[in-house]
Amino acid sequence: MTARNFRILVFLLAFILGITSIFLVWFSFEAAAETENWSFMDFDFSKKEGIISSYGSLLAAILSFVAILLVLLDLFYQRRLKTIEAEDKETEVIDSYRDNLNIIILFIEQLCQDVISQSKIANDYVKKEKNNPTEPNRMSFVSNAYPKLILDVDRNRFYNSIQHFKPSENWKKLYVNIYKITDFYDKSFEDIKKKHQIHLDKKFKHCIDLGKTLDEIIDINSEIRNNIINECKANETHSTENPYFGVLQFIKEKAIEIISRRTNAEDRLNDDYINPTSLTVWRDEVFQVAFNEIISLWNINGHDNYNLKLLLNKIQFYLREYSRLIQDSEDYSKHVEIYFNDNYSEDSSYVKKLKEIIESIEKVLD
Repeated sequence: MTARNFRILVFLLAFILGITSIFLVWFSFEAAAETENWSFMDFDFSKKEGIISSYGSLLAAILSFVAILLVLLDLFYQRRLKTIEAEDKETEVIDSYRDNLNIIILFIEQLCQDVISQSKIANDYVKKEKNNPTEPNRMSFVSNAYPKLILDVDRNRFYNSIQHFKPSENWKKLYVNIYKITDFYDKSFEDIKKKHQIHLDKKFKHCIDLGKTLDEIIDINSEIRNNIINECKANETHSTENPYFGVLQFIKEKAIEIISRRTNAEDRLNDDYINPTSLTVWRDEVFQVAFNEIISLWNINGHDNYNLKLLLNKIQFYLREYSRLIQDSEDYSKHVEIYFNDNYSEDSSYVKKLKEIIESIEKVLD
């Protein structure tokens, strides 16, 4: 029973009860008037048994009617109490639905922020990877808490909340999209971390192998250079007269120069920092030049007797593995760039859908 209906019934019963009371008072005065010169509480109804009987019967009927009215009033009141209790329970349920949606909105908003933040982090990483492909560039990751929090929400209660408020005409699709997108990001975060670690491990091993090859090249170069110097001393000739000594001396001098370029820790903290002793520097300034020079000398003088072939093979291996390292870094950085632009940027379809979901739910809660 609604509050309006209850008020109408109470008013109607009060009105009937009032009319009945007025009639009862009037009738009592009429009965009292049967005694001439009556005074208060001093009535003489002798020889008026018929009037007294009629008055008593009518009074009993009126009082019974009043009793019935009071019983009806109590019944209406009890029914109203049950209605109020049911309304309170319904209000509590609706409030809990509202709270559920507010919690979901909070989690989705935070998820959107994390996704966009991760996209910006990925873009910064891609720039570093492109500028310094041989460096151990690392991509940091935001917390993956909010997808799990959304997925851990009681799905039945959340479904009932969506069903009650109906944020859109196709509210069932909205419900499905929330879990579909959230599940994607939950798995995507973990998948990205694993792939990134695989790339780092592979890159680290590649760089270690190149570093070992670099050391071997320096050692082989020093050994051949020393052999030429000793040979020239034995023949009482100057080492510079040997056509191969120049390239060996070049490798030694460039190695000393590059090593002397080592920078301090403060310089390495700069975002635009490029390692002056990186594998790229060795490749561009030393080994590519030396490789071309040795090939040129062989074309002019024929093969040597100093085992320069071993040195050349090591340099060739370094250049080939360096190219593989660069290609792997470029491929991975392109993959990261495309993947994050498609799925994590503000313009990605999933982020746009999440924002639309937030807007739809907020409208029905206002």
